[in-house]
Amino acid sequence: TIPFQSTLTTSTIIVLALPPIFEELIFRVGVFLAVREVAGTIIAVVTQAGLFALYHFIVWSPDLQYAFVLFFGGIVFQMIFLQSKNILSSMIAHAIVNLRPYLLVILLSPFALLAVGGAIFIVLWRRFRE
Repeated sequence: TIPFQSTLTTSTIIVLALPPIFEELIFRVGVFLAVREVAGTIIAVVTQAGLFALYHFIVWSPDLQYAFVLFFGGIVFQMIFLQSKNILSSMIAHAIVNLRPYLLVILLSPFALLAVGGAIFIVLWRRFRE
Protein backbone atom coordinates (compact mmCIF):
# COMPACT_ATOMS: atom_id res chain seq x y z
CA THR A 1 0.00 0.00 0.00
CA ILE A 2 0.94 3.62 -0.44
CA PRO A 3 2.19 5.14 2.88
CA PHE A 4 -0.08 8.18 2.49
CA GLN A 5 -3.08 5.95 1.84
CA SER A 6 -2.33 3.92 4.97
CA THR A 7 -1.99 7.09 7.05
CA LEU A 8 -5.21 8.48 5.59
CA THR A 9 -7.06 5.25 6.35
CA THR A 10 -5.75 5.19 9.91
CA SER A 11 -6.62 8.83 10.53
CA THR A 12 -10.06 8.30 9.02
CA ILE A 13 -10.74 5.43 11.39
CA ILE A 14 -9.44 7.43 14.34
CA VAL A 15 -11.55 10.49 13.49
CA LEU A 16 -14.72 8.74 12.34
CA ALA A 17 -14.97 5.67 14.55
CA LEU A 18 -13.31 6.17 17.91
CA PRO A 19 -14.65 9.57 19.05
CA PRO A 20 -18.29 8.75 18.32
CA ILE A 21 -18.02 5.48 20.22
CA PHE A 22 -16.20 6.77 23.28
CA GLU A 23 -17.74 10.24 23.47
CA GLU A 24 -21.27 8.91 23.11
CA LEU A 25 -20.67 6.31 25.81
CA ILE A 26 -19.08 8.87 28.14
CA PHE A 27 -21.41 11.85 27.63
CA ARG A 28 -24.73 10.47 26.36
CA VAL A 29 -24.74 7.39 28.59
CA GLY A 30 -22.35 7.86 31.52
CA VAL A 31 -22.74 11.55 32.38
CA PHE A 32 -26.39 11.73 31.36
CA LEU A 33 -27.54 8.72 33.37
CA ALA A 34 -25.51 9.69 36.45
CA VAL A 35 -26.83 13.27 36.50
CA ARG A 36 -30.40 12.24 35.63
CA GLU A 37 -30.53 10.05 38.73
CA VAL A 38 -29.91 13.01 41.03
CA ALA A 39 -31.11 16.06 39.09
CA GLY A 40 -33.63 14.99 36.44
CA THR A 41 -33.64 14.75 32.67
CA ILE A 42 -33.40 18.42 31.68
CA ILE A 43 -30.45 19.14 33.98
CA ALA A 44 -28.79 15.92 32.76
CA VAL A 45 -29.21 16.91 29.09
CA VAL A 46 -27.77 20.39 29.72
CA THR A 47 -24.92 19.05 31.89
CA GLN A 48 -23.76 16.41 29.44
CA ALA A 49 -23.93 18.94 26.57
CA GLY A 50 -21.92 21.44 28.60
CA LEU A 51 -19.26 18.88 29.48
CA PHE A 52 -19.17 17.68 25.86
CA ALA A 53 -18.54 21.27 24.69
CA LEU A 54 -15.99 21.89 27.46
CA TYR A 55 -14.10 18.71 26.59
CA HIS A 56 -13.83 19.76 22.93
CA PHE A 57 -12.91 23.32 23.95
CA ILE A 58 -10.02 22.06 26.10
CA VAL A 59 -8.80 19.16 23.97
CA TRP A 60 -9.49 20.25 20.38
CA SER A 61 -10.18 23.94 19.93
CA PRO A 62 -10.31 26.82 22.44
CA ASP A 63 -12.90 28.63 20.33
CA LEU A 64 -16.03 29.87 22.11
CA GLN A 65 -18.17 29.84 18.96
CA TYR A 66 -17.18 26.24 18.31
CA ALA A 67 -17.92 25.34 21.94
CA PHE A 68 -21.35 26.96 21.63
CA VAL A 69 -22.10 24.91 18.50
CA LEU A 70 -20.88 21.76 20.25
CA PHE A 71 -23.12 22.49 23.25
CA PHE A 72 -26.16 22.39 20.97
CA GLY A 73 -24.69 19.40 19.15
CA GLY A 74 -24.51 17.60 22.49
CA ILE A 75 -28.19 18.34 23.06
CA VAL A 76 -29.07 17.04 19.59
CA PHE A 77 -27.06 13.84 20.07
CA GLN A 78 -28.72 13.33 23.47
CA MET A 79 -32.18 13.80 21.95
CA ILE A 80 -31.34 11.26 19.24
CA PHE A 81 -30.31 8.81 21.95
CA LEU A 82 -33.43 9.48 24.03
CA GLN A 83 -35.80 9.21 21.06
CA SER A 84 -34.23 6.07 19.60
CA LYS A 85 -33.39 4.44 22.95
CA ASN A 86 -30.29 3.19 21.14
CA ILE A 87 -26.79 4.59 21.61
CA LEU A 88 -25.81 3.36 18.15
CA SER A 89 -28.11 6.02 16.64
CA SER A 90 -26.25 8.89 18.29
CA MET A 91 -22.91 7.24 17.48
CA ILE A 92 -23.86 7.17 13.79
CA ALA A 93 -25.05 10.80 13.90
CA HIS A 94 -21.79 11.78 15.60
CA ALA A 95 -19.75 9.92 12.96
CA ILE A 96 -21.67 11.68 10.18
CA VAL A 97 -20.89 15.06 11.75
CA ASN A 98 -17.22 14.09 12.04
CA LEU A 99 -17.27 13.11 8.36
CA ARG A 100 -17.92 16.73 7.24
CA PRO A 101 -14.27 17.76 6.69
CA TYR A 102 -13.58 14.63 4.63
CA LEU A 103 -16.66 15.24 2.50
CA LEU A 104 -15.61 18.83 1.85
CA VAL A 105 -12.16 17.73 0.69
CA ILE A 106 -13.72 15.14 -1.61
CA LEU A 107 -16.46 17.43 -2.92
CA LEU A 108 -14.10 20.34 -3.52
CA SER A 109 -11.61 18.30 -5.51
CA PRO A 110 -11.33 19.31 -9.18
CA PHE A 111 -12.69 15.95 -10.35
CA ALA A 112 -15.74 16.17 -8.07
CA LEU A 113 -16.46 19.74 -9.15
CA LEU A 114 -16.17 18.69 -12.79
CA ALA A 115 -18.49 15.72 -12.22
CA VAL A 116 -21.09 17.84 -10.39
CA GLY A 117 -20.85 20.58 -13.02
CA GLY A 118 -21.23 18.00 -15.78
CA ALA A 119 -24.27 16.45 -14.10
CA ILE A 120 -25.90 19.86 -13.68
CA PHE A 121 -25.17 20.68 -17.33
CA ILE A 122 -26.76 17.42 -18.53
CA VAL A 123 -29.88 17.92 -16.40
CA LEU A 124 -30.31 21.52 -17.57
CA TRP A 125 -29.56 20.65 -21.20
CA ARG A 126 -32.19 17.88 -21.20
CA ARG A 127 -34.73 20.08 -19.46
CA PHE A 128 -34.38 23.07 -21.79
CA ARG A 129 -33.93 21.01 -24.95
CA GLU A 130 -37.59 20.02 -24.85
